[in-house]
Amino acid sequence: MSGIAQAVGIKKASLYSHYPGKESIFKAVFDRILEDYRLFIGEISTCNDHSSSLAILRNIFSRYILNMMIIGFTLWFALRIVIYKHRFAV
Repeated sequence: MSGIAQAVGIKKASLYSHYPGKESIFKAVFDRILEDYRLFIGEISTCNDHSSSLAILRNIFSRYILNMMIIGFTLWFALRIVIYKHRFAV
């Protein structure tokens, strides 16, 4: 928990006031990433009837690669958002 608190710039006590442990942090971050990924899959799986199969596959592949390139940043950013939301939740 110390490493997580340090990475997001808060004290460990603040982290424990919002999450009982690492598992609950992981679940909150994972739920957010899973929802983002579900939306991503929905976007890339819709296609124009006039597009060729090759064009559709290229679009899916290029968007997938881009999504994978930013997943590390997304994990870090999602963790900060989740903590921020819990810090200021009423």
